[in-house]
Amino acid sequence: MGDVTFDVSVIQVVQLFVLPVLLPILVGLVTTRVTDSGRKATLLLALSVVSSLITEWVNAAVNETTYNLGQGLLLAFITFVTGVAIHYGLLKPVGISNAAARHGVTEK
Repeated sequence: MGDVTFDVSVIQVVQLFVLPVLLPILVGLVTTRVTDSGRKATLLLALSVVSSLITEWVNAAVNETTYNLGQGLLLAFITFVTGVAIHYGLLKPVGISNAAARHGVTEK
């Protein structure tokens, strides 16, 4: 059996544990309370994909490795699903989502 390593970069930890909390709050800040939930989900998905691809690019640059598109897309999926779960399981019941919506973009 070969060697086993457990190597997780700080960049990936931020992507997996910090951004799924911050991105739904950001979506609440940049949308109105009456914005369709489908639009909010699409915005969260787009932010998840962009942040994950950038995270993987930074990780590859820092570690001087090849850019792994598959890992970036997998991080995007995990970030999106975790962000939705955190929104409905924590942020919305506690009232953080409503607070972000109140302090975000105002309706015209």
